[in-house]
Amino acid sequence: MQFNSRLKIYIIVGEESGENLAYNLLTILRNKRRVALYGIGGKRLKKLGLNPIFSYTRLSVMGLIEIIPKLPVLLYLINKTVRNIISVNPDLIITFDAPDFSFRVLNKIKRVNPDFKTLHVVAPTVWAWKAYRAKKISNYVDSLFVLFDFEKKYFTPHGITTTTIRHPFLEKINNEIRKAPNLLKLDKKIISIYPGSRKGEIKRHLNLILKYISLGNYSKNYAFIIIAVDNYFDIISEITYKYVQQLDIKVYKSSKYKHYAFKFSDYAIAVSGTVSLELALCKIPLIVVYKLNKITYLILRNLVKVKYVSLANIILNKKIIPELIQSELSYKNFNYELSNLINNNKFKKAQLKMFEKLRRIMSKKNKTTNAIALKKVLKLI
Repeated sequence: MQFNSRLKIYIIVGEESGENLAYNLLTILRNKRRVALYGIGGKRLKKLGLNPIFSYTRLSVMGLIEIIPKLPVLLYLINKTVRNIISVNPDLIITFDAPDFSFRVLNKIKRVNPDFKTLHVVAPTVWAWKAYRAKKISNYVDSLFVLFDFEKKYFTPHGITTTTIRHPFLEKINNEIRKAPNLLKLDKKIISIYPGSRKGEIKRHLNLILKYISLGNYSKNYAFIIIAVDNYFDIISEITYKYVQQLDIKVYKSSKYKHYAFKFSDYAIAVSGTVSLELALCKIPLIVVYKLNKITYLILRNLVKVKYVSLANIILNKKIIPELIQSELSYKNFNYELSNLINNNKFKKAQLKMFEKLRRIMSKKNKTTNAIALKKVLKLI
């Protein structure tokens, strides 16, 4: 391929965090090469010229039992994506997170043509469960970008070229978040709530969180802000509306206000996910909650190997962030952990001290610059 020719890059993202990673990487790539984008994405990738074959929100399913009713649609979307890839004949396929969908597509496409070049960004959590998966994906993933250095050891023995890339959020802490003005302008201390990025997560958790908060004595001293994934802003607003008479509470779109919330929140409540790590890196004292379908939880309980669900706790190998999982997510436990976070200064200081250690660890072990990541992408083409 001539250097000045237009690269055909096929993108698959499955949720907002994946699209943000894709946007960052592709913006850097577009500064160096002419790129034509194809595939699956949302609003941010549309700004880079992607005309998606469908929105990534159609892939918003999590859990084992929860996925069963969606299987016919997901199989249809997998086959549709495979046909589209064959039609486009891209120079490189880059998938971001969403391994359950992405890997099924890559597996099928490699069977059609083993010469298709593939890169997956954000490792599947083989270190948490399904350890055999690392070997399996070597059949259809040529290269892998992981966000945490400890993940490499699970993939390199199987011949997957694995690179630890710098977590993009580390740059945002130093740039976008540090410079963010206070657009929230609330006259109370702020407790921010992050109800998840998938519709099922939001419906399962948000009403419960707000119910527990309303039963406690928090509104006098605290304002609550909910940072809503843009695609589900209306659903989140509808759930929140039931509590506006009881709580000083507002809903803000993630795309515009997330960085302000990270800078100006005094405490946070997060449904387990990437956001809990981001909050820890911003040194915001928090608690984490998570609830799955009962049958899904019973199945996963026998498969999961890690002691914690929060990435910060996993990386530090210590329960720094309180985790209320499944039946532990009761009003009694929730009220105790939130009150302890707010009122126990010794506990809060210990959490913040470990968050500082977390930042040092991630800054030290995620030194791959954007330039190096770009070189590795171009090497694949």
